[in-house]
This record gives sequence, C-alpha cells and structure tokens, in this order.
Amino acid sequence: MMTDLKEAVSAAKLTKTEKAIADFIVRHETEVSFMTAADIAAKVGTSDASVIRTARALGYTGFNELQKDIQQSLSYKSRYGSNSIMSPSQKLISNMQALNSVDLADNQLGLAINNLKKTISYNTIEKIDDVSDMLINAKRKYFVGFRVASGVAECLGISMRHLVSDVRLVTSGDFSAIEYFNDISAGDCAFFVNFPRYPKIIDTLFTMAKNAGAKTIIMTESSSAPHAKEADILLTASVDSMSFFNSYIAPVFLAELIAADVSRKKAIECEVRMKNLDIYVGEANLY
Repeated sequence: MMTDLKEAVSAAKLTKTEKAIADFIVRHETEVSFMTAADIAAKVGTSDASVIRTARALGYTGFNELQKDIQQSLSYKSRYGSNSIMSPSQKLISNMQALNSVDLADNQLGLAINNLKKTISYNTIEKIDDVSDMLINAKRKYFVGFRVASGVAECLGISMRHLVSDVRLVTSGDFSAIEYFNDISAGDCAFFVNFPRYPKIIDTLFTMAKNAGAKTIIMTESSSAPHAKEADILLTASVDSMSFFNSYIAPVFLAELIAADVSRKKAIECEVRMKNLDIYVGEANLY
C-alpha cells in the first residue's frame, strides 16, 4: 500500500482519541513498526481496540496492515532516503547502501522522476493559477527560504523581479528577516519555502504576515507541515533524496511553473519590463 501516513492522517475524520493515536504513530514510526496495538494503547493511555479503530479510520483493514505498511515505508526510506526529517548525518548513514550502488545515476534519476510525478499529482493547474493570481494582485511579494531552501526562494523571487514590481527576497535567517517583515501589510503576499528541518524563524515571520492581514503561500512537503493548514494556499512538493540533504528538483520545478504562469498572464507588461532591464543589464555586463 505504501501510503503517505501524514497525508492519510490529515485527510481522515478522526475522534480526539483517534487523533492522539494517529499523532503518536506519525511521530514514532520506527518504534511503531515493532510495537503491538496494546503497546501503543499503553503509551497513549487508551485501549488496543481504539488503536485498531484508528487504523481502520486511516484506510487500513486493521492494525496489522497499518504496521506492515509502515515497515515497507521504512524499508523504502532506508534504501532511498525519503525520510526528509532526518538530520544530514542520519540520512547519510541510512542511504549508504544506495550511494554505494553501481547504479547510482539511475537510482538518483528514478528518485527525481518519482519526486516530480508526485509533486505534479499534488498540485492542480487550478492551484497554480490561484498562486500566480495571488502574486500578481499583491502589492508587495515576499519570497522566503533559508539554507538550501533559499535557492528555491531565489529561483522564484529573481524570476518574479523580471516580471512584476515590488518583489522582496528574504533568505538570511537573522534579524534582517524580521526587519523586512516589519513592513508587511494587508494587500501583500508572503511566499514561504519551508522544508524539514523547519527553521523556527519562519514561525515568527508567518505570524507577522498573518497578523498584518497579508496573504500567505507555503511550499512544503505535506499538509501536516507547520502552518500548512493556516496558509491561504498550500503547495506540496516531494523532496525524497538519496544523499544527506532534501532534493529540491521538484520544488524548483514548481517555482519555474509559477513564474511561467505569471509571464503568460502578464505577457505584454512583462515584455516591456524585461526589455528595459535588458538595456541596463547589458551596459553593466551582468548576465
């Protein structure tokens, strides 16, 4: 079955007890793969019957099928490094077998294609259309991402600077980020690129944007990620990797898709803006 457990929990209609059980399972997948329903019940403070009902509410025939799915998922993650919440050192250790494979390039290509396919399936054309409209209509556009994720924010932010005005890039996770967001207001839009392991400063910036009445867009790995349910628009991208960092091929694809949609909608205005840029960029030899 190999279900995305976080997605299943997010989509299911669970009671308070079932939600507590499901949250425990998601947070302790490795331990749960070896535990009985009674073991989990004891940890959560409920009955093993409730654990079985939770498994069924998540779409399984019972706890045994849920546990088997978790075991298969962990086996896949161990081979292909799809557990994006791991630290870089943990990923490197868990992925060593795949990294030593003679088919390294083929394995990496297969994983990248799988990430793209999953990402395309997560995001409808209608959702991309909503994102581009929100960015076009916003007064100021803030693109936020830190560490490796800053590359995705810059890819989209730099592209958008060629297409529309009032674009702000926030890629330094220090006091300057809070200074930038001190000016955010209703009518603006904040686009957050936020993948594990989630930087805490994004919690602060997201709160500032929401308190100011600005629109928010989040690109992350699942609907159970921080602030995913609070954002005006959620974009999900698969970042499974064979190495020690997340793979950002699929997030960059989404960034390019959004930029392409904005340029399609604003073709005439974009052409004028970019021709003007070309004059001065050419004079300065900045390409």
